[in-house]
Amino acid sequence: MVSLKFPNARLFIKNLVANEQRTGAQAMILAAAEFGLINPGSVNHLNSALNGNKCQCMTAAKAILREHSQSSCHIGNFTSQILSKIETDLEHDLAAHRNAEQKKKKGKPTVTKRNSLPDRNCQKDAPVVFDMLLQQIHSHV
Repeated sequence: MVSLKFPNARLFIKNLVANEQRTGAQAMILAAAEFGLINPGSVNHLNSALNGNKCQCMTAAKAILREHSQSSCHIGNFTSQILSKIETDLEHDLAAHRNAEQKKKKGKPTVTKRNSLPDRNCQKDAPVVFDMLLQQIHSHV
C-alpha cells in the first residue's frame, strides 16, 4: 500500500467537499490550481469535461496529469509512456489502498470497474487520489 504524504493537500480537498459542497473531482481540480499543478485558467475547461453523477475522481486525476504535463516547464518530461504508467500506477495504488482500508474494517475487498469508484466513496477517496497523484508527479519531475 502507498503511504499518503501530503496531509495539507488532503485537508484542502476535504474542506472544499465539506464546506463548499464541491464534488471530489471538482475539489481535486481546484486544488491542482491552488497548488500550482495547473493554470487557474484551466479549471473551467477541466470541470466542463466532467460528466454525469458518477464519481469522476480518477477522470479528474488523469485530466490534471495531462494538463500539468502540457505546461511549458514540463513539456518533454512526461512522454506518453510515462503518462500511461502514471495512470496505471494511480489505479493500482488506489485499488490497493481501498482494499487495505476494507481489510481494516474486517470486510471483503471492494472490487470496482476500472476508472470508477462507487459514488458513496467518491468524496472520501478524492483526497487519497489527489495525494497519490502528487506523489506520482513528484517522482517524475
